Amino acid sequence: MNNNQSFSTGVIFYKGENYIGDKFLYVESNEEYRLSEELNDKFSSVRVGRL
Repeated sequence: MNNNQSFSTGVIFYKGENYIGDKFLYVESNEEYRLSEELNDKFSSVRVGRL
């Protein structure tokens, strides 16, 4: 997926600003994700799905 495309569900966290660098996808779920505090400063941007 390029940075201009949208996606339907979930979120993608990026290590770099403006959606660049390593990325990590979290798919939509009925469960709540609890991310550890050490990840607080790991990601610099996030893209959220349309739904």
